[in-house]
Amino acid sequence: MVGSLVLTVLIFLNSVLPVSGQPGYGESCSPDNPSPECPSAPVNELYEGEAPPIFFQPSVAAGQLYVQDKTYSQKGQVTDNDMPIYLVLIVPPDAVRGLVAIIQYYPPNYNLRNYIESPWKRFSGGGAKTFGGYFTGAADPKGKYAFKALVWWRDSSGVKYAEPIAFVDYVQITCSEGAINTLEMCPDGSWKHRQVCRNNAWNDEYQQCPEKVVCSEGAINTLEMCPDGSWKHRQVCRNNAWVEEFQQCPTDYTPMIILALAVVVVGVVLAFAITRKKK
Repeated sequence: MVGSLVLTVLIFLNSVLPVSGQPGYGESCSPDNPSPECPSAPVNELYEGEAPPIFFQPSVAAGQLYVQDKTYSQKGQVTDNDMPIYLVLIVPPDAVRGLVAIIQYYPPNYNLRNYIESPWKRFSGGGAKTFGGYFTGAADPKGKYAFKALVWWRDSSGVKYAEPIAFVDYVQITCSEGAINTLEMCPDGSWKHRQVCRNNAWNDEYQQCPEKVVCSEGAINTLEMCPDGSWKHRQVCRNNAWVEEFQQCPTDYTPMIILALAVVVVGVVLAFAITRKKK
């Protein structure tokens, strides 16, 4: 995807002239039946430093093309936060050298198109080839974009051609990854219902509110004491609830003992007094 200025120019040209210079989305540049709009590839350059054969027939082979975001992660959907994007072309490992052009097709109907890598960009060797990064502009429409690579390469068996295609959805930013929107709270202040942004979409999450803490297990609340200092009525915390407990106060025999002793003493004194009087 290119900037808004380029797209604006393309839209203007598309409104007054048919798009030319690039094959349409459904057209092929396969060497057996190329579209009239296909660019002519300088295939002889694939034999740089060597004499090319007088006659050769290119064969159609397989290739792979995919989209990466700014972190070089493969993506099928991107937003402005993922820019710039890159296109990764995979060619067979035995490729010696090659030529590539990349066409971008705009949504919604792919009638509008342009080269983002003009014919012909050269590369050496096989494996992964990265192109970009490419930015969107304010005028770039949202929707699914298609990218087609026109690839020529040479290996030990001759010249090969492929047209791998990659797609990516360019979507509006709905939310920032990892953002949280809390919709309902628990009495203790934790969340009960929230939305979390994942992959540019709000995802609802729910959890049970924690049980309200009434008391700490084993805690004791003494409500009434006995004269001897022991408890008579208390509450004990069990399973997060206060449980009432009662017990009888210990019996105090001290007053009775004192009274008994007093009676004994009085009796002894009276007995002594009577005995002396008889004498």
